Amino acid sequence: MFRTKSKKGIACLLAVVITALMLPISVFAAEYDQGIDVTADDYTDREGYTWDSATNTLTLTNVTLTGEGTGKGILLPQGEVTIVLEGENIIQGFAEGLAQKSSSSTKGNSLEIKGSGSLTVSQCNYMSSGSFEDVTVDGAKLVGDNTNGLVMNGNFVAKNGAYIDLSVADGDSNAWNPIYANGNIEIYDSTLMSHSGATGGIWAVGVGKDSSLLKFVNSNITLNDSGWGAQSGSVQNPNGNVYIENSTITVNSVAGVFANNSAEVVGNVKFITENNKQILRTNTGEITLNLGEQADFQGYINEKGTEVTFPTDYILAENWEIAAGRTLTIPEGVTLTLSDGVSITKAEGSQIINNGTILVPCDALNAVEVDGGNAPSEHHSFNNYISNNDATCTLDGTETSVCDNCDVTDTRVATGSALGHNYNEVWSNDEGQHWHECTICHEKKETADHSFAWIVDKEATETEAGSKHEECTVCGFAKAAVEIPLTGTTETTGSNTSTGNGNINSAGDAASPQTGDNSILGLCLVLLVSAGGLTLTAIVMKKRKAQ
Repeated sequence: MFRTKSKKGIACLLAVVITALMLPISVFAAEYDQGIDVTADDYTDREGYTWDSATNTLTLTNVTLTGEGTGKGILLPQGEVTIVLEGENIIQGFAEGLAQKSSSSTKGNSLEIKGSGSLTVSQCNYMSSGSFEDVTVDGAKLVGDNTNGLVMNGNFVAKNGAYIDLSVADGDSNAWNPIYANGNIEIYDSTLMSHSGATGGIWAVGVGKDSSLLKFVNSNITLNDSGWGAQSGSVQNPNGNVYIENSTITVNSVAGVFANNSAEVVGNVKFITENNKQILRTNTGEITLNLGEQADFQGYINEKGTEVTFPTDYILAENWEIAAGRTLTIPEGVTLTLSDGVSITKAEGSQIINNGTILVPCDALNAVEVDGGNAPSEHHSFNNYISNNDATCTLDGTETSVCDNCDVTDTRVATGSALGHNYNEVWSNDEGQHWHECTICHEKKETADHSFAWIVDKEATETEAGSKHEECTVCGFAKAAVEIPLTGTTETTGSNTSTGNGNINSAGDAASPQTGDNSILGLCLVLLVSAGGLTLTAIVMKKRKAQ
């Protein structure tokens, strides 16, 4: 009995434990109304953050730090430091969100942010004001929304799926950029979004450096800025360069990417814009293009400030004026299409060279005037396509449209217009086979030989012949009917009539039974002997039982 109760108790306890483990686990955030200073003599780990002095690593786990407009959200020691992110972490309301202890030089000071979590720095005067030489975000999520952005004296790197979304104060022309790196800005296999108001976007400045580089590789970049979305180089650093490879650049800023020196674009790069924007420009150097088949530049590029071109096919949706002193060149193999009502005009000293194709509306052949190369070609506006009703069961038909601006027509295949077969549910047949037939093209399917069975149309009688026919059990096809003979015949001989009765002889007399037949007598003897034997057997068995 004790064992039974014990087993029941253990089972109940196990059930409670399993149920508890299956319940959702709530993660509680640690909240503090002050920052973290790991350099302080009285520093101690608390819930939500720990410091490893051996590796200079600060781990944040679902911690929120809130200030009152002064101080630093996190103050780190000099040298190479790391922040590991777990869960959602927030720094808000400080003079500076992230900083290293001040020194006469930032050289050797670096910050690496990594981990599976996120860090949001908001409502601070600076996200970081330049105490770091280099900042690297490795696979983590970093969000900033502050008066001034992330400032460093060296390089900024995002890699391995990092997600960066940085904003600075709207309307403040003195605000520092979302990312201001006095070296390089390099984005690999990551996402970067930049939002600025009156100031420009991300900037690889390079003051006092030999060069600076703005580099995007296999990344998605979105520029939402009032001026240039991304810049490399400065007046103090004329050797600012840009390298873009297999990336998508969405340009919502006034202009796209600027290189004070040169730019190189490689592979399937896409520039996305809403209208006729300058998406890439160099100041003194060349733009080198080595594009893949899927490259798509939805805007124009400007080499050295004067040479303008569309590197890929483009549809011009708004009127455009070529600025004074600039030359628009359409390369061989590229088509520039002017939408209805759109024209290109030229300011003083500008010109248009067409080595490719310029298409203008058929009713606006003067929408653009070229100064060299190929003359513009007309294009038509085909919108309302009407079916020609020539589709078959298996082939698409065609449809035709009349140009909105003239009488020219365009006929094209109406993809997906094939009718498909419509097979009749009723069988079609001939003398040998049956099948289902398409009501449109008369194609046959499920063709097979008939399966006949006899059907009696009229039973025969002694006085009247019947009829029957063969009919297919599948489709109902019927052969011609054949006769069923009478069930008997009537013949007259003298005064007697044959009825087919086998007991009437040929003379018309009733057949007499044969005599001298001993078969019946023999049968009777056999039955009599068998009965006697059975009786004798019964008597003997009864006596044995009685004894």
